[in-house]
Amino acid sequence: MTTPVVKMLCHRSTVTAMAFDLTGNYLVTAGSDSQIHVWDARKFGKKMHSYFTPGNTAPATSLDLSQNNMLAVGFGSHVQIWRDALQTKQKRPYMQHELAGPLSQDVHFCPFEDVLGVSHEKGFESLIVPGSGIANFDTFEANPFSLANKKQRQEAEVQALLEKLKPEMIMLDPNQIGTMDRADHKVIAAERYEEQLATATVKEKKERKRGRGRSTAIKRFLRKSTNVRDEKREKILNAMKERKEKKEEQKRHDDGSVPKMLARFKA
Repeated sequence: MTTPVVKMLCHRSTVTAMAFDLTGNYLVTAGSDSQIHVWDARKFGKKMHSYFTPGNTAPATSLDLSQNNMLAVGFGSHVQIWRDALQTKQKRPYMQHELAGPLSQDVHFCPFEDVLGVSHEKGFESLIVPGSGIANFDTFEANPFSLANKKQRQEAEVQALLEKLKPEMIMLDPNQIGTMDRADHKVIAAERYEEQLATATVKEKKERKRGRGRSTAIKRFLRKSTNVRDEKREKILNAMKERKEKKEEQKRHDDGSVPKMLARFKA
């Protein structure tokens, strides 16, 4: 396009900042003449009212409108916030903040939060502005919290896919609802018999017996070493067997020498 749709003379000097509201009905402009004008965007050229920055300070360099039509103005080392500044002219600002030195560069409201971000020469500050953001977002619009919440993002993706489906793909065929199977009862019985044969021929899988407990490396080593026989192991087993036999023989000898009634007093 070579020619603009609308031309409008807003200030007698350079325009330094401008901002639209969410509805697009109002336009706010700031110029180097230290003036801030509020325009009705539906009727270009109709100025509703004006605000002025103090004469000793720099002109406004940044503007922003919140979701509840609060106007934030950054000029010099000052930040002013005007409440309901579009439809009616206010006599005094709603809030005012002094940066104490550095010059403000940009102001911007956080959507759905009562926070105003201010950037300046030495960094960034966040100001709490009660009532600047909308408490609940419109569910018909994009969810602003879907990027931070994985579950909400998944639900939004599923909803978007369902909206792309045609009604014919998710609805029942009205021509098939309420219809009856008019086939002969012999045909129906034969079909049922074939279904029973098909299900009966399916072999059931035998359940595998699984050992309880975790199969560790030491258990696998002991299981493999049970059948291993060496000379040292044989000597140890024979010695243990001899001690066990001697102990049993000694026990039988002692049991025969002591009466049964006195056996319980034996040490």
